[in-house]
Amino acid sequence: MSIWEMIRNAFMIKPKSEDVDPYIKKIKEKGFRYNEVDDRWQRVWATVIPDGIETVLEVRKKDGEGWKYILYDNNENLFYEELVDD
Repeated sequence: MSIWEMIRNAFMIKPKSEDVDPYIKKIKEKGFRYNEVDDRWQRVWATVIPDGIETVLEVRKKDGEGWKYILYDNNENLFYEELVDD
């Protein structure tokens, strides 16, 4: 192999592909988007009520215990949390 082929090959090294967590693939397919600021996956549910709109923030977040399923109300108060059982 010539020196030029070695140099060319050195610049053509492909980065190692990271294994995608199958759970992330699953929630992305369901409309979750990654929130970099809060380091979590989330989507919003909304419904019309007589006084306007009520929303729920549905969150999936991984920590040392595993994946958590978390719900927040309109005022960002946590009202439900549990570990996800894939």
